Amino acid sequence: MKSPKVVVTGANGFVGSCVVEALFAAGGFTIVPTSRRAHAGGRVARFGCTLAPADLADPSAVETLVTEAQAIVHCAFGSDTDHLAATRALLDASVAAGVKVFIHISTTEVYTTRQGTIDEDAALQSAGEDYGAQKARIDQLVRSYESKFPTLVVLRPGIIYGPLSDAWTIGPTRRLLSGWRPAPEDLRGLGNFVHIADLCAIIVKVLGEPPAGLRVYNVVGPEVVPWIDYFQGLARALNVTVSAAAPSAGRKAQLGFVRTMLRVLPTSLRRRMVKLAGAIPAANRTVANWRRMHQIEPISAEKQLYSRHVRYSTDRLVRDGFAPRVTIAQGLRQSAEWARQVGLA
Repeated sequence: MKSPKVVVTGANGFVGSCVVEALFAAGGFTIVPTSRRAHAGGRVARFGCTLAPADLADPSAVETLVTEAQAIVHCAFGSDTDHLAATRALLDASVAAGVKVFIHISTTEVYTTRQGTIDEDAALQSAGEDYGAQKARIDQLVRSYESKFPTLVVLRPGIIYGPLSDAWTIGPTRRLLSGWRPAPEDLRGLGNFVHIADLCAIIVKVLGEPPAGLRVYNVVGPEVVPWIDYFQGLARALNVTVSAAAPSAGRKAQLGFVRTMLRVLPTSLRRRMVKLAGAIPAANRTVANWRRMHQIEPISAEKQLYSRHVRYSTDRLVRDGFAPRVTIAQGLRQSAEWARQVGLA
């Protein structure tokens, strides 16, 4: 019997490449990973897959891509693409090709800055051009195709961490190893984390036993913990000492000055100033220190995220048999071990 063809979009990215790996490990699938950039196929080549370059905004390319596919796992998202139009093209081509299962990777950011406990029936915040609003519009578009697929699943994961996660494993690891110390006063909100292995396990299970009709799930791990617990737990797993005094008033003032200059000065002028400073040892050391501070200290947008007191209900996910299982302690130990294995720590 021929293995079902599963197309994975955005396969060069964190989530997409991990989905390809999970499908390979599960076996029984003909995996077709795709991305606009052919040179980005290194992550998936080790699983015996050849990246199929395709611009999702090109209807003819999408039509070829989905021919004879039984399922689509739509992970693609990037700042330089009209993803609403690309997703519509993918949906239309999939319907025409008779695709049975369409899985869309959305995000809890579609609810943006709401507080409290949020379930999947909460209104989405789709106005504006920020990440959450763009994903909300795509989420709404996908769900409008409910009647056109035997199985249509929208997954809204929270903070996805684990090996290969730039935002929540690699970045924080580098910050901690560069001297950043989590400040409890900046990290009082709740983090709705889900390990990448749990997200991939849900996708594999949906493909193996497709539920009928439309299913929309918030995807969050078995624990919701304060952000300070996450970062301090990662620091301990990395054997980094986490106790430290709060940043001095002078350091905060320097950081504020640096970020103001980055915001108001043209890039060309900043580059000239840095080049001039490079000729003076004391000035060069100061610039290097400023650059390091800027790179490791959270920016205001991150602090807003870290202050949210929100929980995303996973009652529906658990009830339907897709409960995530990786605890924060387990996930952070694995993340730290991976960081050591690849030379990050």
